[in-house]
Amino acid sequence: ELKESEEKYRYLVDNLNSGLAIYSLDGEILYFNKKAIENTGGKLDDYLGKSLLVCFEDHGQNYINRIKEVAKSDVSLEYEDFLQTINGDKYFYSIQTRIKDINGNVTGVQVLVNDITEKRLAEMELIKAKEQAEESDRNYKLIFNSTETANSVFDKNCNLILQNKLSQEYLGLGEEDAIGKSVFEIFGQEAGKEIYERMNGVLNTGISEIFETEFDLPSGTNWFRSTYIPIFDENKTTKSIQVISQNITEIKNTQLELIKAKEQAEESNRLKSAFLANMSHEIRTPMNGILGFAELLKSPKLSGDEQQEFIKIIEKSGNRMLNIINDIISISKIESGIIETNISDVDINDQLHFIYIFFNPEAEKKGIQFTINNNIFSSNFIIKSDKEKIYAILTNLVKNAIKYTDSGSIELSCDVVDNEIHFNVKDTGIGIPLDRQEAIFERFMQAEIEDRFARQGAGLGLAIAKAYIELLGGKIWLESEEGAGSVFSFSIPINQLNENNVIVNKTIPEVQNKLVSNNLKILIVEDDEMSDLLLTRILSEYGYEFLHAKTGFEAIDILHKEKDIDLILMDINMPGLDGYEATRQIREFNTDIIIFAQTAYAMKGDKEIFLEAGFNEYLAKPLNRIELLLTIEKYFGN
Repeated sequence: ELKESEEKYRYLVDNLNSGLAIYSLDGEILYFNKKAIENTGGKLDDYLGKSLLVCFEDHGQNYINRIKEVAKSDVSLEYEDFLQTINGDKYFYSIQTRIKDINGNVTGVQVLVNDITEKRLAEMELIKAKEQAEESDRNYKLIFNSTETANSVFDKNCNLILQNKLSQEYLGLGEEDAIGKSVFEIFGQEAGKEIYERMNGVLNTGISEIFETEFDLPSGTNWFRSTYIPIFDENKTTKSIQVISQNITEIKNTQLELIKAKEQAEESNRLKSAFLANMSHEIRTPMNGILGFAELLKSPKLSGDEQQEFIKIIEKSGNRMLNIINDIISISKIESGIIETNISDVDINDQLHFIYIFFNPEAEKKGIQFTINNNIFSSNFIIKSDKEKIYAILTNLVKNAIKYTDSGSIELSCDVVDNEIHFNVKDTGIGIPLDRQEAIFERFMQAEIEDRFARQGAGLGLAIAKAYIELLGGKIWLESEEGAGSVFSFSIPINQLNENNVIVNKTIPEVQNKLVSNNLKILIVEDDEMSDLLLTRILSEYGYEFLHAKTGFEAIDILHKEKDIDLILMDINMPGLDGYEATRQIREFNTDIIIFAQTAYAMKGDKEIFLEAGFNEYLAKPLNRIELLLTIEKYFGN
């Protein structure tokens, strides 16, 4: 009976319409029925008793891993496979279950295999469209509603028949409000027409399509990437359209930001190229004047007048180059964010007077009338702000007006409005086209103006002025008409506070004038031989006695030995011990000696820093002979 029963079941198993295989836990093939052999090809002897690693080289290890997975599972596990068999490429669907002995020990895995090649190929031909057998099924709705995409289904007439919760949230329509409505009722006529045409295209072709669309929804404007998928009936006829939409607003915004960043980078690169080209011109031009006329001065046939003329040209070229360098340093400091304000008492009348005295000769040379219209009637009008920056702002604006005015007049005026002081620089120059009135406040922009507007300069003055005004809590604006002149206006608070909201008065310490003769004893601390020689030559005609040091260490050593030194001209950047640290150490044992800082690292706002460090005065290189002599006179004059 047992034998008959075994033969009966063996016959049934061998003749199953599905392939049946049994594997040991280590991947040995224990049994293949006829259908399993037919599916893979070959003979039973090709497989029986052999390892899966041998029989299926490409997939053997994967099958063994599955056996281990199934052996641990309480339920059957399902898999789909693609296999290159003797009979050709095939697709299989398998159900795998573990086998136990009478003691409940897992001894192997039983695999029931069906050849689904025809079905799979049919699905692939239909672009793997997923059949929707029961659209209202509860489990389907659960999956349908739990996705992170908006899902909607429309019939052949483009009326909504199903939508998930996320779709309802986006549209702002509940299921009762939306179901049965057409795309025109839901999205409006314009957007509805576009969606209607897309749906009909998919209905006619039976092929999925992907579109990106911008919608004005109750929640705001949003971008969606929507996949239109045809749903087929049993006759393979398209009966409805499923629309799966992903909100890509953030992606789109990121793309727009990247495009904007790319454009800004390209614009920055363009401006840098223009700036470098302009700088090459701006530096080479004064250098040409300096080197060219310096060469001409070597000629022994020059008259005295010619020599003086050439010297003036060299001085003018040198000042032009110095202005360019100062502008570059200032804009670099602004860009790096390290610039600070130094708040002190600022006499506005004194500032206006100085600007007039400084620029009036230049304006007269061009035949321009330069006037000051001071509406502040107080003779001693003092505000709390940054004196150096106000001077730099006014200098840049007036200098700019003179540069772009060929005839007529320039007027600098000021007035008090509420708790602010307003300045205006009005000119009758060439004016600025409307489309360039914002751009001119950007750095390097002067280099981009058409040739008929171009003037010498780095194109940094207005950018520096704007940055300083904003740093002082003010604002700048412009009124201009091409060919009819310009008015640059800015305002700043009368009482500017620093970060701690404390008004700081930075003043130069008063030093008692010494009644001495011309025979001052001066220590020149300078590591550059040309700078040392220049200082010595400038001062030698006054009968002064000189000592020289090349480092801070040498200077301190000389001071310990020479007790009668009157003045130290201290360079800042030196090897070993720099001038800044040397002065700090000198002040520890000598607080009376007069020390002037002289440095090529000159930037607006540095003066106060040096004064606080123990220097009596601050002189920026290149040294101005008159300024140097006046400063010495200030401390040692009779």
